[in-house]
Amino acid sequence: MDYHKIKIARICSVLAVAGCTAFIALTLCSCGWITGQTDDEEVKDLEKDMRAEKRTTVFEKSLIKFGLMLKGYGIPDTPVQSKNIGNQTAEQSVPTDLYVMVSTTVSKIGKPLIFIPYDVQYVVGETTTGGNIQRIYPKVVITGGITGFDQDMVEKEREMEAEGGWAGASGGGRVSAEGGLSRVTIDLSMMDYKTQVFFSGVVTSNSICLRKDKLGWGVFAYYMGNGASFDYDLKHKQGVHAGLRTVVEFSLIELLGKMFEVPYWKCIDGAEPDLKMAERLRDEFAYLPEDKQALKLKKILYLHGYDVQQDVPVIQGFEEKLIRTEMNNRKCSSMADLYIKLWNSVPIEKSSVRIAIEDRYRVREEREKQRLVEADNKVKAAAAEQDRKKQEAAIQVKVNSFHANVASGDELFKKQKYDDAAVFYAKAAELFSGEAYPAQKLKEIQAIKDKVKADAEQRAGLYAAAERLFKTAENSAFNQAGYKQALQAVQAALAADPGNKKLGEMLKAINSKLDKYKTVLGAGKENEW
Repeated sequence: MDYHKIKIARICSVLAVAGCTAFIALTLCSCGWITGQTDDEEVKDLEKDMRAEKRTTVFEKSLIKFGLMLKGYGIPDTPVQSKNIGNQTAEQSVPTDLYVMVSTTVSKIGKPLIFIPYDVQYVVGETTTGGNIQRIYPKVVITGGITGFDQDMVEKEREMEAEGGWAGASGGGRVSAEGGLSRVTIDLSMMDYKTQVFFSGVVTSNSICLRKDKLGWGVFAYYMGNGASFDYDLKHKQGVHAGLRTVVEFSLIELLGKMFEVPYWKCIDGAEPDLKMAERLRDEFAYLPEDKQALKLKKILYLHGYDVQQDVPVIQGFEEKLIRTEMNNRKCSSMADLYIKLWNSVPIEKSSVRIAIEDRYRVREEREKQRLVEADNKVKAAAAEQDRKKQEAAIQVKVNSFHANVASGDELFKKQKYDDAAVFYAKAAELFSGEAYPAQKLKEIQAIKDKVKADAEQRAGLYAAAERLFKTAENSAFNQAGYKQALQAVQAALAADPGNKKLGEMLKAINSKLDKYKTVLGAGKENEW
């Protein structure tokens, strides 16, 4: 046990001083170099005694601090997505895609950021097979890629000294250019998911220097107390991945800091303030109308612990006094200067606690409102149910009445009491105008009545013609031909109206007259007259 403790202590000591033969010279923005030194004996010991596994990264703590900063500045929960961050160069020694590194980094930051996977094939496949995906759509999307790979930055067979420190790291060493020193550049930007428009100024471009020797691409540095961060094995090329992860993590802190307009550099030990960003925010504030200036300033004052009315776009009397006091204490000459100084000095831990308390209160308030809404909905639902039952009962009464009227109409229709049947059918049609049966029966009744009327008119016409011809024959002397015409007209009228007594009497009279002509003239000679 003691031997192992001594051995581990020895290894940690070696890592704290330097690392392995694979070196990395790291450049991120303008923050300086990170490198280290070692000797052949220490490299042999490292290769012989251990194979380090990465447990933490350079910006592990910085990412956590950045997540707390976002909370402290009141950034709401924001779904974030990343496109494939590909390798835009022809170099085969660096990864083809940094998507996993980006997604892991965003997940490390945690809420309020919510990472949404970018997997079009999965969504299309699920939709094609009938899957019902309840998706959360991102608000912003990270884009970019590996845009540069500069090889052999140090001449062959030359050496250079590099010492420095950054992000809590320190070290130095001699870099031999036998294997070559190269630099990889990563560009990232942010765009709006809905509009697919890039956010102006929300871009980063950072580089990292990589050392290649006989073992392959490698990296050495003593980062954040984690000397065994990187494996320099040729097959895995873990040195390249570890170095790229470092620059990806820093770039995302910078990118998201610009996106959400927070002083992100405070999360990184040794980082310089982003003066251009601060100046831009100051100018943007200065050009805002007074009501919007009031809202932005009140939000920052709230984050500093002051009880101001954030939603009121007018500075109240007590707020004016508060602002004057702050301007005097912070020696500000304008509202814009005060805003930037307050923005740059938000007490993150206190504001996070305050926001969390406000959120819990808001959640309770929303739950109470929801409870009241649900109770009111229950009352409304009960009343609606009563109304529904009343409507159903009224409809059932109408249905019963409808069927009763139809039944009465059918019975009278069978008895050919059409006018009476039409009354009941009309009532049924009035109850449910969309029902076809009552309307159909009313049409049938009307057709029957129209036919009856037409038949009556026809009978009347035939009777009038028969009566006219009969009278004409009666008023003429020896008019055998007239009686014959009257006979045809009477017979036609009787065919249409067999029960007409007057027509029967006319037929009898006509036949009597014709019989007399036959008697006087003789059989077969009645037509000679």
